[in-house]
Amino acid sequence: MSSKHSCRKCWSRHHTLLHDEQSSSTSSSQVPNQSNQVPAVTTQCLRIPTPNQVPHTFLPTVVATVEDKWGNKMSCRILLDSGSTIPFASEAFVQRLGLSRTNGRVSVSCSARVTSGRKLDVNAFILNKLTSHIPAQTVNISAALWQSIIKLPLADLSFAESAQIDVLIGSDQVWNIYTGDKRQFGPNLPIWLNTIFGWVVAGTHFSKIEADLTAESHHATVNIDDLFRSFMEVEDVKPTPQEIDMADPGEAHFVSTHTRHINGTYIVNYPFMENAPVIPSNFSQAVTRFLHMERRLKRDPALKTLYINFMQEYLSLGHMARLGPSEVECHPSECFYLAHQAVLKPDSSTSNCRVVFDGSCKDSSGYSLNERLYIGPPIQRDLFGACVRFRQHRYEFSAGIEKIYRGIIV
Repeated sequence: MSSKHSCRKCWSRHHTLLHDEQSSSTSSSQVPNQSNQVPAVTTQCLRIPTPNQVPHTFLPTVVATVEDKWGNKMSCRILLDSGSTIPFASEAFVQRLGLSRTNGRVSVSCSARVTSGRKLDVNAFILNKLTSHIPAQTVNISAALWQSIIKLPLADLSFAESAQIDVLIGSDQVWNIYTGDKRQFGPNLPIWLNTIFGWVVAGTHFSKIEADLTAESHHATVNIDDLFRSFMEVEDVKPTPQEIDMADPGEAHFVSTHTRHINGTYIVNYPFMENAPVIPSNFSQAVTRFLHMERRLKRDPALKTLYINFMQEYLSLGHMARLGPSEVECHPSECFYLAHQAVLKPDSSTSNCRVVFDGSCKDSSGYSLNERLYIGPPIQRDLFGACVRFRQHRYEFSAGIEKIYRGIIV
C-alpha cells in the first residue's frame, strides 16, 4: 500500500525517517520554503520577577584541630551530617595528614573559642571530593542583629563564608556531638545548636535584596524528525577534558614546580609533605640491603646474569651513573639511597627480570620515603570509558611506552 505522505526534506514519496542526506541532490526549487513549516515545539520568552528576599541555607559546620601522623597540628572544617550513616574525608585532606589508607584514625579536638576535653576517633571513607562549598554563597552577617548572636562561643567562626569541607561526620557519631541545647533568635534567622565543640548554625536565613531579579526563558525551535533520528543513531562518544584539581596537594605541587627540557623531557620535584620529618642518613641500611641482594644472587646464578644485564642497560642508556668514593657518604640533605631488589618472572614475554625500587622501606626514624610524599590523584583510565572508546573504531591497537618513567627527570 502506497504512503499518502511525502518526505518533509525532499518531498519524495517516502517517509521522512528514510531520507538519505548524502544521496539527496534535490534542487532548491523542489523544496518548499522552510519558513512555511511550523516548528514542532516553541517556547516563549518570559520575564518572571523574583521575591525581594533570598533564602540562605546553613548547614552545621565545625572548625577543629587535627593531628597528622607526625604530631603536627592543623585545622580542618567538619560538616555534621545527620543524613549520612558513615563518615567521609576528602582525599586532599588525608594526604595533608599523611594517613594510611587502611585503619587510619584521626584524633579530633575543638579549636574555635571553646575548650573541649572530648576527642573523637574517626574511621572515614575517602572520597576525591566530599561536597560543594558550604554555604553555597557567602552571607553578609555584618547587620546589628547578627552582632548580638555571634557573641556565642561558635564552633566555626567562618560559618557564613563559603568554603570547602574536609571531613563529614555521619549519624554514627553526630548525635554524640550535640548537647541538646537550642536557641532561636527570630523567624527569619536559623537556629543555633550547641555541641561539644561550641555552637553551630543550621537552617534558613532570608536576606533582603535591593532590586528585583529577573529570569528569562528564550525562544527555541525543535524539529521532532531530527530529534527522533538522533535517538535512532549511535552518537559520538567524545572524551571529556581532564581538569586539574588544585585542591589536591599532589597536583598543585606538580603544576607549580614541574618544567620541560628542550627535548620535551619532564623535570619534576619530589612532592614532599609540608610537615614531613627530616630524612636521616640511610647509608647503613642501603649497604645492608645491598649485601642481602648479593647473597641472593650467589644462590641463583641465572638471576645474577639477568640482573647484571639489566643494570648494564641502565648504564649504557645513561639512566644511572657510577658514584665515586667521595660521593658515597653525602649529607642526608643531598643524598638518599633508594633500596631495590630483583624480581624474576619466567613467564614474562618482555622482561624476565625486573628491578623494583623500594620506596616503602622505613629508615631509622621509622618512616619511609613514600610516607613523606603526597600520593596524588589516580591516573588510570576509567574502565567503562575505555571499553566505549574501544568499540568506536574498526581496528584497535594496544601498546605501552617502553621505559616511560625513566624519561622523567626527578
